[in-house]
Amino acid sequence: MFLPARETQNARQKFEERVSADGRFASYARGRLSYFLGRQVLTFIGAAILGFLVSPQLGFAALLVALFGEAVDCFTLRAFVRRGNYGRRAQQASIATAAVQATTISICVWLGWCATSGPEARFFAVVYMCGAVINAGLVYPFHRRATEARLVVYIFAIASLFAMDGLTGRGSQGQLIFDFLATLMLGYMAYTFIRFVLRSHNKRIVMERDLIRRQHMLDQSFQTLEARAREARQLAMVAANANDSVIVTDREGRIEYTNASFTRVSGYTAEEALGQLPADLLNSPNTDTEAIAAIFKARDIHEPVRMELINRTKSGEDIWVETNITPMVDDDGVVQGEVAIERDITQAKRREKELADAKTAAEEGARAKAQFLAMVSHEIRTPLNGIIGMSDVLLSGSLQKDQRETVQTILSSGEALLTIINDILDLSKLEAGKMEIETIPFDLRAQLQGALALVHPLAEEKGLALSLTFDDLPADEFLGDPGRVRQVFLNLMGNAIKFTKSGGVSARVSIATGPQGDEIRIAVQDTGIGIPEDRLAHIFAAFAQADGATTRHFGGTGLGLAISRQLARQMGGDIDVTSAPGQGSCFTLRFRTQAAASAHKAATCKATAGIAGIPADIRILVADDNRTNRLLLGKLLDKVKPGLIFAVDGIEAVEKFRSEGPDLILMDMSMPRCDGIEATRLIREIEALEPAPAVPILALTANAFASDRDRCLEAGMDGFLTKPIRRRDLFAAIAEFAPDQSQTDRATTALKTAAL
Repeated sequence: MFLPARETQNARQKFEERVSADGRFASYARGRLSYFLGRQVLTFIGAAILGFLVSPQLGFAALLVALFGEAVDCFTLRAFVRRGNYGRRAQQASIATAAVQATTISICVWLGWCATSGPEARFFAVVYMCGAVINAGLVYPFHRRATEARLVVYIFAIASLFAMDGLTGRGSQGQLIFDFLATLMLGYMAYTFIRFVLRSHNKRIVMERDLIRRQHMLDQSFQTLEARAREARQLAMVAANANDSVIVTDREGRIEYTNASFTRVSGYTAEEALGQLPADLLNSPNTDTEAIAAIFKARDIHEPVRMELINRTKSGEDIWVETNITPMVDDDGVVQGEVAIERDITQAKRREKELADAKTAAEEGARAKAQFLAMVSHEIRTPLNGIIGMSDVLLSGSLQKDQRETVQTILSSGEALLTIINDILDLSKLEAGKMEIETIPFDLRAQLQGALALVHPLAEEKGLALSLTFDDLPADEFLGDPGRVRQVFLNLMGNAIKFTKSGGVSARVSIATGPQGDEIRIAVQDTGIGIPEDRLAHIFAAFAQADGATTRHFGGTGLGLAISRQLARQMGGDIDVTSAPGQGSCFTLRFRTQAAASAHKAATCKATAGIAGIPADIRILVADDNRTNRLLLGKLLDKVKPGLIFAVDGIEAVEKFRSEGPDLILMDMSMPRCDGIEATRLIREIEALEPAPAVPILALTANAFASDRDRCLEAGMDGFLTKPIRRRDLFAAIAEFAPDQSQTDRATTALKTAAL
């Protein structure tokens, strides 16, 4: 019979409570009360015999004495049982009542012993005392101290009686010896009986404890088996109802179980699969041999393996499965078989391929877009270089008023077209996440004042008032990207001027300090046409303006605000707008920055504009395949024309470098036969063989991407000029990189020596 774990534990706990000191005393007390009447039978018989042998009065007196001792003992025990008090004090009190009860029995024995001188009375007293001893020994395992108290009283009583007879000479000496030996024999019999009772009790306790322990172990084993059986049933249900295929193989690797999903996926029924090797049943010619080898290797070392491979169904169709094969090992470490769980991932593999193809197509599209934008930028910037550059040359000369206005119109149109190209390129870079924001010290006041000077002529043409106010702005430099700040500010100011017919445009600059650093706020307020509330969010979308009429009337691509907002967000801020039709608009640029009080000032260029900073005898090699570009550079560098050397491709540029020994090279990136990147590498290799200083090389390119700048610098170029080239930018770059006269002399001497 198997008991639940709780019942077994309760039985074990009750047993331990029962064999404890308190538990044994409780059994003693209840037993003494239960067998009260049974013990009185012996008492009545003894009293009757004593009454018959001596006198009824003596028998009745002995009965009363014996009942008195029993009453004292039993009433005391009954009080303890009622209160459930089985503690130490109760046990000590029961020892005293046991001694009282034994004393009353001893008095009865004394009455029978002394009532007559005949041997029959003494024999009766000894037998009665022996019965009392045996009765006391029965409860020895339950209350040792009470039994010992009774035995001490009994031994003292019988010894006193024999001593009294010996001293008084009552009875013959032979009779006395006979009675003493008979008493010893009866005492030994009582001792043997008590010892047997005690051993039997202890043995029974040990056997009972062992039985309970074995029962507990048996119950635990049964529960373990039951749990395993329940787990096996649950696993069987899971396997049978799982969406994944489950295959169980034996020690030889042959299939001994498959679930319903296996039949659904592979097409093989359980009967067809039983006894087969999974490899023979499922492997396809397209199954990866390395995957098969990995499975066999894991099987040899009894390790689990997980992989993806191709299986073939009963119909001959190849499917992708993700398989997880785990060995089944018993408690002795012996492999009994394997469990393989396979999931059909054919659809996932198809989606994975589709995503990979889509990613490849997207990357190809991005590359094509980048190449297209680079080509458009190059092809448009090249003629724009001539238009803007030549217009710049004409404006630097003496022109009549109408001629100057005509050239200025050409220049403005070219710059407008350049702005559109720059906006498209900026938007492309922002969308691709390739726009880089610099963090350098710059003078915010100077940048904004310089930008305001650029739009001042536009405001004067429309009769608008311009103002720039700084609210408690520190005089320190700030860390940030001055070019992007200037770009966004110019866009906001340009838009404000464009959409304002009368009144003015004001810009107010303030700074707010917060836990994340300083935030610059530039609010551009105009008195223009305003924007309806439902169109405020729309104006920041690419190629969008407030409405179609605005586009037709004022023009523009609708890219400026979209680019400006994205730039502001990349700088840790944003652009907010408030407006109302007919009441003007207020655009607020916010961006994160911090004071750069300890930053070093940027090095001042040798010349920022004009020809004064360029050495008069400098020799400049211009490498450009476009005739218009060469003509433009010749016009721009007219003051140093005797020192100009021209090359139409990279090969000629390297040859002219060898033969002419220029002080500075202006190198176009895109040229036939050998482009500017390769020509620069060849020149740097030549210089590596000579002790002379390296000649500065400045890139001239119509490509405006940051990657183009990086390629130039990696090839060994020193600077980067983007077409269209402005006179002031060109002069500033030449002045910055032009070597001093001593370096020029050393370089020329070294090259002439190498040529010889």
